[in-house]
Amino acid sequence: MTLFIKIEGGVAVGGPVAEQNFRQLFKNTSFPKYFTANDVEPLGYGIYDYSSQPDLERYQKATECSPVRTSAGIWKQSWSTVEMNDAERVKVDAQNAALVRAQRNFRLSETDWIVSRCYESGDSVPYDVKKHRQALRDITNNVNFPYLNDVDWPIEP
Repeated sequence: MTLFIKIEGGVAVGGPVAEQNFRQLFKNTSFPKYFTANDVEPLGYGIYDYSSQPDLERYQKATECSPVRTSAGIWKQSWSTVEMNDAERVKVDAQNAALVRAQRNFRLSETDWIVSRCYESGDSVPYDVKKHRQALRDITNNVNFPYLNDVDWPIEP
């Protein structure tokens, strides 16, 4: 499906228009099966194409900009990268901390049965299980906390 965008004064305006809607706008016009820029530009439109957001650093965000016309005549979605403000950084850190804690809690729950069984039978919890569980609890003290990709998770016993 082809997408289109309205062009005014050489600048793309508004959002993309689906091919079906574009054909409805010009229902008395016969179009070829495959559109080219030459088919739609006389009507004040351009062919539009989405693009992927850029790769971002930890405290960056992508903001959509006006589409840019390529050498092939296609209007391509474009992005700018901006630094987050302090409030946004705090929010991102809190969200990542919640994700890491949830992962940590899940990993702790995987060994809960061992601890329960030991308490029920009167046995002591194996040292390697204790060590592993304490390492999981200490994960929030890790220098990379709260970034899950950077966390060095302890190896399961």
